[in-house]
Amino acid sequence: MTMKQRSETAADRAASYLKAMGIRASSKAYQYLLFALTQLQCGTPFQNSIWELTAIHFGQKRENVLACVRREIAHAFRMAPDSFMDETIGIIPDQPPKVMEFLRLGLYEINNSGC
Repeated sequence: MTMKQRSETAADRAASYLKAMGIRASSKAYQYLLFALTQLQCGTPFQNSIWELTAIHFGQKRENVLACVRREIAHAFRMAPDSFMDETIGIIPDQPPKVMEFLRLGLYEINNSGC
């Protein structure tokens, strides 16, 4: 598989996950999350600074990117909190996940469920 094909597959899997979680495809946060999840799946050497990389890629400040993503995750949570349920114990959290937790959970789901 070429690097381009690998990147396209990673983006498709990330897009499926984001839509399943209720992240609106029309939002800027969707673009930020899609980029970050795709980069992480492809093994970026900037895993510890993924938000800085995302901000640079989109010509934004890191704080603005994170605020946008937090708002969208909170919106998705309000609209469908059951999407965020921990299926291993059957509990719906009482608040949306933090941004990095959302990314980690996303990568886990993508890698283990074949989104």
